[in-house]
Formats: sequence, structure tokens, C-alpha cells
Amino acid sequence: MLYRAAIASLIAIVGVHTTAQAAPVADYSVQFDSSFNAAANTQLTLVNADVQADGLHTNEALWGTSSVSLANVLSTGSEYTISLDFAYVGRTDSSRKILDFFGRSSEAGFYLNSGGFVFYDGLGHPQAESFASVLSPYEAFNVTVSRTSAGIFTAYFNGVEQLQFEDSAGLAVFNSPGFAAYILTDEVDGYEITNGALTGISVYKTALSTSDLGGGISPVPEPESYALALAGLLTVGSLMKRRRA
Repeated sequence: MLYRAAIASLIAIVGVHTTAQAAPVADYSVQFDSSFNAAANTQLTLVNADVQADGLHTNEALWGTSSVSLANVLSTGSEYTISLDFAYVGRTDSSRKILDFFGRSSEAGFYLNSGGFVFYDGLGHPQAESFASVLSPYEAFNVTVSRTSAGIFTAYFNGVEQLQFEDSAGLAVFNSPGFAAYILTDEVDGYEITNGALTGISVYKTALSTSDLGGGISPVPEPESYALALAGLLTVGSLMKRRRA
């Protein structure tokens, strides 16, 4: 009985170790906390936005001018992944723009929509939307969007896919510095903006898969697991010696 338990422990440890894989490394990553250094993040353009104790804030009262721009991070490209960590957003009712791809000159973009998500074209027509309400005001969350070289745009909320569509019109393509991602801002009418705080941004110049986003990554074994494996080896060795005797 003890022999079987030891073998099972060894198999479990080996299985965890061999399936573990390194997380993808971002081409650009920044955290908005006390260690943030604007001089070391010149790729990021902040206009009427500032880093506070709980993250980076845009100014809801200055819609059309307050923005966080990735223009110098992803100025061109049709394939990418953008991961945004939020401390919160203040409003999830109606439509609230999260990502703008057209230099704040169009309604096209990725929106919160009554607690769910939607991607609108420039005429206000949904390209894809999720109908489930998954987000409430003032709660921490992650939103990740990706676009493949074949034009498939996918959005995830806390690692769970929410919507996907074929972006044949290039609504989410960065084809000039002006057509880059603007976060938590809106076009000049400002009706669809919300206050909020970002705690981190990661940008990858490739489209990550669901497993890349964390679903298929196993944890590295803890020291206690190695101790258990060693104990198992000693037990197996002891039992084998007894059998020979």
C-alpha cells in the first residue's frame, strides 16, 4: 500500500514538472505603482493622465484630451495582443469605451456594454458582442485583446473568451501612429467615457492563444513538492531492499 502511494506521488511530481512551460514574454510591459518611472517609459504617451496609489488614472472630465496612448508601442501592425489590468472602472452601464483604434476620431472600438463587451464599427454597428454581464463597477479585472495575421480579433475577460470576429475591414489594425490604441478615452463628444484606473499594460507583437494566456500553463513545483518526491524515493528504495531480503 505504502509502495503504491510513493509511486503515485512520484508520478504526480514528474507530471507537473514536465508540463510546466514558460509564460510568453511581453515586447512591452509596464506597471503603474510606486515604482513607475515616466522617463523609463517614453514609448507610452500620457495626456492629462497621472499615476496615483491605485494605478494610472485618466480624467473623465477632460474627454477627448485625457488619454493613454500606445502609439509608440504599436504604431503599425495587424497582429498583436494587448493585456490590460484594471484596478476598476467607475461605470459599466450602457456603452463605455475601453480601447480606441482610430485616434479618437471614430466610434469604432472595443467597449464595455452593460457589464459585457462589444466591438463597434465606425457607424455604431456591433461587429461582435457578449451578452452576459460579467463586470460590475469598482472591481479589479483583466481584459486582453488579440488580432491574428489572418484578421481574427478575440477579446478575453479574466482569461475567458467573450467575443470573436473576423476583422476583414481592418477596424483593429494599426496602420499609422494616429491609428493606435488609446485606453479609457473617447472621441470628442465624450458620451461613452468612464473613469477608471489601470494597474498594468502588456503588449505582445503576436497573437497569443488561450493556453498562452494562462489556461494551459502548469505551476512550477513548490519546494514542498520536491521534499515529497524525495521522501517517496527513499520509501521506494527501502521497500525494494526489504523485498530482496
